[in-house]
Amino acid sequence: MIDAAKTEKRFTAFSAVVPVNMGAGMRERQPSKETFGATLTAAANRWTAEVNGAVVQIMETGAAVDATTKQFTEHRLLREARTEYRGVKEHPCSTGQIGCSCFDKLLRHDAYDMVSEIWSHKLFDFTGSKAVAPPFAEQAVQLAGDLAEDLVDVKGALHLYHNSKD
Repeated sequence: MIDAAKTEKRFTAFSAVVPVNMGAGMRERQPSKETFGATLTAAANRWTAEVNGAVVQIMETGAAVDATTKQFTEHRLLREARTEYRGVKEHPCSTGQIGCSCFDKLLRHDAYDMVSEIWSHKLFDFTGSKAVAPPFAEQAVQLAGDLAEDLVDVKGALHLYHNSKD
């Protein structure tokens, strides 16, 4: 939503609740330059195959089952995506999937790009101290500069739209 709000001039204020910059989060969690390059190569190869008629290959954006999520012990972003968006707060129309050929677009996306240059309305930012989001929330406040209100950090909270014991 921060990405959309950057250029939306009908807003006078904007509130971000546990914001996550997914592209940056996924880039930061690539284990190595080689892995990052291999991921981009795989996405390019899938794109070429699909353009030539191959069936679109999809992958889970948040693991469909908790057992799969436990494979990502070092990757809180993926674990929280499973907890929050594949069950508890899953939208009935969500497939929880992304085309493998589109993963490169997620990796290059930066929701906070140009915020410091074009942000034009008050920003009210809320995060949970137990979430993976506080660094993203802090960055949004920093980039919004004088237009940012104080960051509200709810102590002991994971996500703020439901009570979580995680």
